[in-house]
Amino acid sequence: GISLDERLRKNGKMKLEAAADIMLQLCDAVQTLHEHIPPVYHLDLKPSNMILTEDGIKLIDFGSALYGEPELSARTGTPGFSAPEQMNGEAVDERSDIYGLGAVFYTMLCGKGPEKDLKENKKQMRKLSKEIRGIIEHTMHEKREERLANVPELRRALFLAMEQHAGGVIRKRMKILPGIVLTAVSAGTVYGINAEHITEWKQLLAAGLMMLICFIWFRANGKTDRKR
Repeated sequence: GISLDERLRKNGKMKLEAAADIMLQLCDAVQTLHEHIPPVYHLDLKPSNMILTEDGIKLIDFGSALYGEPELSARTGTPGFSAPEQMNGEAVDERSDIYGLGAVFYTMLCGKGPEKDLKENKKQMRKLSKEIRGIIEHTMHEKREERLANVPELRRALFLAMEQHAGGVIRKRMKILPGIVLTAVSAGTVYGINAEHITEWKQLLAAGLMMLICFIWFRANGKTDRKR
């Protein structure tokens, strides 16, 4: 496979659906590290350390990783992608990797890595939805206490943001009734995530949404037929 960095340099920034799919795969990988006994903190999460393969995304380069309970960092890592406390040689924890995940998400959506100037970062994010901006801001906050606490929290935030995105897509399609059924059938694409990442209740929600939209479409067509 190729690195995520190569993919971005070749094709530029990614669409939200594709970036969210990669983020969910990264959440799975990083959560596995954090739940390991003892826990593992990667501490150098960046596109060049992520390989895109047919089996999903793979993390490489554990040269900056720390094992066990939080301890003093060796000030290793990559500026822009490593958390401030790590670069300052302070104690690190899972929120330090949360920062790296947020920086990768930012890079995929903006097409370039985060700047030291926070105002410039906000300028780059102005075209993103407020939900997506909120995720980035709450993963890359300078103060770790203000970040999302762990990977499950980040995953939930991603699901909620993609729900909002899907709702916007569906509302647009509602204006063109014949296209509604196609939108519902491709619910996995609308959510922008692979089937393996959708929890059971999400699948039920998608099925219910499909039934509701089909009902509306058939009612609309039925009324048209009666008028004829």
